[in-house]
Amino acid sequence: MRIYLLAFVLTISCTMPPQRENSSEILIMQRIWDSKDPGLAYSQLSELKRVEETEKFYVLAISNENNVPRLSITYDKQTNKAVSASLWLFESSKGTADYIKSQIKTSDWKTFEHQAKSHPLRAEVSEYSDSKGISFLYDKLDSKKEVRKLFLGVDPKSINW
Repeated sequence: MRIYLLAFVLTISCTMPPQRENSSEILIMQRIWDSKDPGLAYSQLSELKRVEETEKFYVLAISNENNVPRLSITYDKQTNKAVSASLWLFESSKGTADYIKSQIKTSDWKTFEHQAKSHPLRAEVSEYSDSKGISFLYDKLDSKKEVRKLFLGVDPKSINW
């Protein structure tokens, strides 16, 4: 019986994709953003790959199975410093405004209410910290304040879903 249980556990663990806790990714992204250094990004996120390049910028990202970036950092080629970044939050318990604010310690959180959109009807709120350069968006009517994506170096007033 033990051998069957061991085989079952090994089969399940080998077929599941590796998961990283959002809390650690939130803090890692904040450290990378604060440093602006691609070397730190590569050392902290081993799955990071260059996925896009223009004359002025390049993008490092970690993609999901469908090659959709779930984490991306855009760097200026001239300065080799980060200019923006984003992180999708998939685990709802760690993707709430309150949880994010508990991870990113700062005293300058501000709120910006976006104009209501009519199709589909929704009222959105951005919360942001100028000192940390971080912002996120959630539906004003959502009592849990669930956040789907974090933005670093992005004007909170320009975030649009």
